[in-house]
Amino acid sequence: MPDGATLTTPVVICVQETSIVAIPRAIEEKVLTLAFDKIAKENETEAALRRGEKLADVFARFEVL
Repeated sequence: MPDGATLTTPVVICVQETSIVAIPRAIEEKVLTLAFDKIAKENETEAALRRGEKLADVFARFEVL
């Protein structure tokens, strides 16, 4: 952790190859819901682009790339 950073418990720690995120348990459900919603939109975006839809149209619909 950077100097001066404070971590209070309880938290959920999410680790990825290039990043670490600490989510306070008090907002865990909201954060995870938002994250999974974004992943779903990303998957729909990818599918639409693979079908040949235009990038601008796909972004206008999902607001995610």
